[in-house]
Amino acid sequence: MVYDLPDITPLEDYTDPKWELPTKLYDIHGTLFAEFFQEKREIVHLDAIPAHVANAFLAAEDHRFYLHRGIDFLGIARAMVKNVRSGRVVEGGSTITQQLAKVLFLTREKTVQRKIREAILAVRIERRFSKQEILERYLNTIYLGEGAYGVQAAANIYFQKRATELTVGEAAMLAALPRAPVYNNPYRYPDAARQRQEYVLRAMVREGFLADTEAPPILDDYWLRFKTYELTIQTRRGQMRAVRAPFFAEVLRQDLAEKYGFDAVYKGGLEVKTTLDLRMQEAAEEILKKHLAHWDEVKNKERIAAGKLSKPPLQGALVAIDARTGEVRALVGGNEWGVGNQFNRATQAIRQPGSSFKPFVYITALENGWTQSDKLLDAPAVYQHTRPGLYWTPENYEKEYHGEVTLRTSLMLSINVATVKLMERVGAPKVMETARRFGITSKLEPFWSLALGSYDVNLLELTGAYATLANGGVRREPMTVLQVLDREGALIEEGVPVESDVTTPVVAYLITNMLRAAVQEGTGWHVGKNLGRPAAGKTGTTNEFKDAWFVGYTPDMACGIWVGYDDHTLSLGGRMSGGVVVAPIWTDFMQIALAGIAPRDFLVPSGVGFTSICSKTGELATEFCPKPRSVAFQVGTEPKLYCAEHRTPQ
Repeated sequence: MVYDLPDITPLEDYTDPKWELPTKLYDIHGTLFAEFFQEKREIVHLDAIPAHVANAFLAAEDHRFYLHRGIDFLGIARAMVKNVRSGRVVEGGSTITQQLAKVLFLTREKTVQRKIREAILAVRIERRFSKQEILERYLNTIYLGEGAYGVQAAANIYFQKRATELTVGEAAMLAALPRAPVYNNPYRYPDAARQRQEYVLRAMVREGFLADTEAPPILDDYWLRFKTYELTIQTRRGQMRAVRAPFFAEVLRQDLAEKYGFDAVYKGGLEVKTTLDLRMQEAAEEILKKHLAHWDEVKNKERIAAGKLSKPPLQGALVAIDARTGEVRALVGGNEWGVGNQFNRATQAIRQPGSSFKPFVYITALENGWTQSDKLLDAPAVYQHTRPGLYWTPENYEKEYHGEVTLRTSLMLSINVATVKLMERVGAPKVMETARRFGITSKLEPFWSLALGSYDVNLLELTGAYATLANGGVRREPMTVLQVLDREGALIEEGVPVESDVTTPVVAYLITNMLRAAVQEGTGWHVGKNLGRPAAGKTGTTNEFKDAWFVGYTPDMACGIWVGYDDHTLSLGGRMSGGVVVAPIWTDFMQIALAGIAPRDFLVPSGVGFTSICSKTGELATEFCPKPRSVAFQVGTEPKLYCAEHRTPQ
């Protein structure tokens, strides 16, 4: 029993890197927002720990700590008497030194042999180390629940502060945990926790650490300020503590685990500098939540008035990307993260994008010699279905037709039939190839409905594609990590943008010019009216109003938002389009995200000129055209003829 006792040498340097350390995620400003761990440890030296913290543990666990040599025989006898009198175990006899031996070197089995081994190890530890060294090691290694080992980690998890900032009430709460970390957890069993905390405070009074009159107000003040919140987010094999930005943190957790393995993520003490901007992230979460709650209330009132059951909560997702770097600044995967809501609709969900896919059709046309003033016939059309003997007839949103329209007007007003006819002219395979170049990796098929966004994509890839337009046709893969450091601070990964030219600066500007019209005069008018700076973008609405989108950009930032129900069969309701539901969310977010950044216009590349054309005919505007517009063209492709329809006053 004695000869096979473990060596206590590891206690010589208990801060050695072999100890498990959490992985920490920081935003671009260096603010910690999430941690991954199985056993969370943070070392703090005894001289930095407030006296009332150490005193709380001494009073509760071993008030004769400075009098014994590792085993407190008097304490054991006292505990036995109390336990016999009460008929249950109300007090333990293990000293702090014994607890340290048990935590570090022994199993949890409850046998006489283990208790003897524990006692022998405690005596050895007392011979090797001073009382202060033992107390410091104990306060840094004792398990305090929620994966936290030591007072520093526990202070961070339970109170979001450092051990040096703990109040007496908080210190007493932590000192209540070693005996029963789960049962005395204030967030899980507050009644039991309060009872044990009160015991600790009484013990501090008994030992002279507090006056009689101090304990009751300390206890009352603690519970007066007490607020419940979800402490940790359980993952499959470990824990993720992400009080802020949980959807973004979960994306990183999965990526890091795939790249470095489970042990590195949960035990390796990695420090990850991410692309996240917490200010933008928290604005995104708050704004999305507010708008979804509004529409939930509106639609449920309508259903109740009609005698129908309420629908499940409306969901949404948001992605914001720095257009110049490809760095993801905000990512929200749903309406509030929780135990039953960890599905990430920004990265895991694939939904039909509707008309927000249309720009790929028009980019393809522009790359193949079409101009904004070229015309399409918006009139009824019938197409062969993929099934023999069946036919497909596209319809416009308003069930009306416009006759001859320019490409600019067709995209601006999101005219379905004209867009399908344009894809018929340029070829569906070419449209697919364009989408692929821009970063759409989801499955696409060369069928007629592709032009109207009938094939599922995810929000992150679509937003990344629009960011390419904001960046003048240069695609930068969306990235979330800037640096990964090991536990010793050595650089093991540096985020390097993956860059490619996917279209010319001229084409990127021409489609931007068209998408600016969409937010100034078209379906995204809410953005143009309220944002207060140059922007371009496209709404998207799917059949039966099941999905609503707005994806757009300024010269600085691209942002995509989706709103809908997780159940694909549920409709948002009549007229609940991307322009009505999502464009206001996009506007509210971008106003906050870009606050402090001076508005600037899109850079006009060499080879682009502007010409005043008639918005109806697409020809050079005369003085009598009712709606002339200054439109961008590749130099040399401008219309040559003046508008024949408006040669005289109307």
